[in-house]
Amino acid sequence: MVALCVAYLWGTTKVPVLEIGDPLGPRAFPYLVGVLGLITAVWLFVEIAARRRSASKAAAGETRHRPWAVFLTLAWMAAFYTVLEPFGFVLSTFLFLLGLTCFFNRNRWVTNILVSAGFPLGVYFAFTKLLSISLPAGVLPI
Repeated sequence: MVALCVAYLWGTTKVPVLEIGDPLGPRAFPYLVGVLGLITAVWLFVEIAARRRSASKAAAGETRHRPWAVFLTLAWMAAFYTVLEPFGFVLSTFLFLLGLTCFFNRNRWVTNILVSAGFPLGVYFAFTKLLSISLPAGVLPI
């Protein structure tokens, strides 16, 4: 993930900048995305390293790996991309996140529903109202 973010940031430096137009230029948002991605990748690395240290202290039989979860997540992502346009951003993202959070964060229904509803609504209104970027509305009258 770090290598992908570094490559993304390098690619952002190749975006041409015009002297007229937006004072921030076309590189501001890609730089923001790349730096935030880099920060979260490093954060994830530190979190995984801390978990491995604590897991090594636990008994070897207690740790459970689920390699098939990667394939289920990829299939769920494919379903999300398939229904994104007809269902709309808010509904399809809600269903996508609800499925993932219920799978990976079991028995925490209130948290899962709040995150699954709050994130797409916040992103939708930030993009459509603040940034004037259109996202698919779909079946919901938003």
